[in-house]
Amino acid sequence: MKHIARILSLILVLALIVSVTPGASAFTLDEKVRAEESHPLLQEAGGHAPTLNAEEDYNEASPTNKSPATADVVALNSTWAGVTNSADPQDYFKFTLEEDSDILFVSASTYPTMIFGLFTTEGDHLATCEYLGMEDGLYVDAIAGTLAAGTYFVMVAQSDFEGGSAYEQEVVYALEFHVHSYTVTHTKEATCTEEGVDTYTCSDCTYTKTVTLDKLDHDYAEEETVDSTCTEKGHILYKCSMCGGTKQEELPLADHDYVAGETVAPTCSAKGYTVFECSVCHDTYREETPMLDHSYLPTQTIHPTCTEKGYTVYKCSVCGDTKQDDEVAALGHVLDEDSVTANADGKTHSFTCTRCRVTVSDPCNFVENPANGEFVCSVCGAKYVSSVYRISGKTRIQTSMAIANALKKELGVTRFDCVIVASSANFPDALTGSYLAAVKNAPILLTNDSVHADVVSYITLNMDYDGTVYILGGTGAVSQDFEDRLIELDINYKRLSGKTRYQTNLAILKEAGVDSSTEVLICTGTGFADSLSASAAGKPILLVGSSLTAEQEEFLKTTWGRFVIIGGSGAVSTAVEDRLNELGTAQVVRLSGKTRYETSVKVAERFFTAPSEAVLAYAHNYPDGLCGGPLAYALKAPLILTDTKTAAAEAYFSTQNVDGGFVLGGDILVTDSAVRTLFGMADNEPVPKMR
Repeated sequence: MKHIARILSLILVLALIVSVTPGASAFTLDEKVRAEESHPLLQEAGGHAPTLNAEEDYNEASPTNKSPATADVVALNSTWAGVTNSADPQDYFKFTLEEDSDILFVSASTYPTMIFGLFTTEGDHLATCEYLGMEDGLYVDAIAGTLAAGTYFVMVAQSDFEGGSAYEQEVVYALEFHVHSYTVTHTKEATCTEEGVDTYTCSDCTYTKTVTLDKLDHDYAEEETVDSTCTEKGHILYKCSMCGGTKQEELPLADHDYVAGETVAPTCSAKGYTVFECSVCHDTYREETPMLDHSYLPTQTIHPTCTEKGYTVYKCSVCGDTKQDDEVAALGHVLDEDSVTANADGKTHSFTCTRCRVTVSDPCNFVENPANGEFVCSVCGAKYVSSVYRISGKTRIQTSMAIANALKKELGVTRFDCVIVASSANFPDALTGSYLAAVKNAPILLTNDSVHADVVSYITLNMDYDGTVYILGGTGAVSQDFEDRLIELDINYKRLSGKTRYQTNLAILKEAGVDSSTEVLICTGTGFADSLSASAAGKPILLVGSSLTAEQEEFLKTTWGRFVIIGGSGAVSTAVEDRLNELGTAQVVRLSGKTRYETSVKVAERFFTAPSEAVLAYAHNYPDGLCGGPLAYALKAPLILTDTKTAAAEAYFSTQNVDGGFVLGGDILVTDSAVRTLFGMADNEPVPKMR
């Protein structure tokens, strides 16, 4: 009885009416109606839910159905019940549709706090809570639409009553399932101009719905045809047999009927043509015919001479046009060997041509004599006297010895007082040794473990017995084996080294001695190009890293205080420049260009005034040019970096009177062609190797 009292005090009915609708894919809201006015299930109950048998149908709601994840499963076409109150304000129930269906949800309650919602299994809201006005103490609402096959949740909840506290009484639900049995009535037939309508009426519950029928296609038949001409388009008119409506299809223009008329034949000087005219509309166009070939006949033959080419003159027999063809190259002069004389410039010779009896001046054809390396003209016998020589050897070691021989000749000595030796495997020691070499009038020789004997042999033949060998770098650069060979031969030596290239650099400068009137050149210790150019200046070179060390600063304080940086800020940083300005007695000067070629020229312009000679070295590797600094210093000549890119060097040479010098290394890297360009030599002039 307790349960029956609860049922009678407040009942909520939830009705689910379903009819099959193929192809449904989503929920579509069609209508919202007052359930007690339109739904038979409630009308039959007088606006109230059907009476439930409390003993058979009522069950307490599960305490675990308070979320979609734990919802109670409800079977369609069944009656069920649940409980909700202020302590348990909402219940979830789950049902499944096997196929797409028309849906009608109905809820009714004599207490205005019950709301319901419809959700998918993914949590999407298909119908939100609805509050409808009270009528005769009965709150009702309904939602009709189309729902796809699948599983869904219904949520029933209790909310505040008239703004006060939640109602405390329990609630009972009912769920009915109804399949419509439709009778179809053709309310309006479709035509080709209007849509039709079918009305579906359920024979069980009188529920109705309408379906719109598509318009029918027109029944067009050909009514009239107007043919096209070559100037006007025609058409076909179609008429519908049902509604009398018409449509027109446009026809394309007809082709012109062109007939050939006036014709002008082509010649060898003008094109021909034919005029075509349409026989219908008289439109015209002209079709050209290409010109004919000339009918050339030979009329004159000009024979070649020593200096002028020969040819034949042809004339067209039709139009008189002429042309030259069948060219024959100039014969060239015929040498009279008895008349050959060498010219005073030493690069050309003269002779009388036996054919035209003209005196001719030709470039000498210099050929190298393998025995002595001299170049002699094969025509006049003149010996080529060069002002530019190439110094090279098969290896970088031999190249350093060849440069030493050239230095010895330039200094006018048969033996050196001192010789400087550095590793052939790296550049820092040899380049910073250039100042020591300038002070001592000494060459720089390169060595490695495999050639120590050859280098020591060169020293014994080219240095005074009581002279001194300066070894640059530690035993990691020039090994102990080299030192032992000097000891064995009782040759004076001194090793200048430090733990780093920067400390070795300081040891070399201190040994050379830097007086108080000498500028110090500042170069990067990680690249060779800038210090290679600077090595010709005969000035102390200090290699630096990203900042000055304490030892370097102490050394600089003992100098004149005039510093010149070689290279841009990417080589020697502005931080180093700022510190040098603090240590120096004058503003620091920086010599730099956009490229190593331009920086090399900047060094030449700063330290060499009107040089008559220059030394060329390859810009992208150091071995051949490594030992060239002392030779360039002795010549009072700049050391210019170059390769096939000669623009910067050419611009410098064009402002100077340089007419001689040396090229360091073989002709693969700094080619003879580049050398001739820079020194302004003729194409026939050789670049002899220094012997």
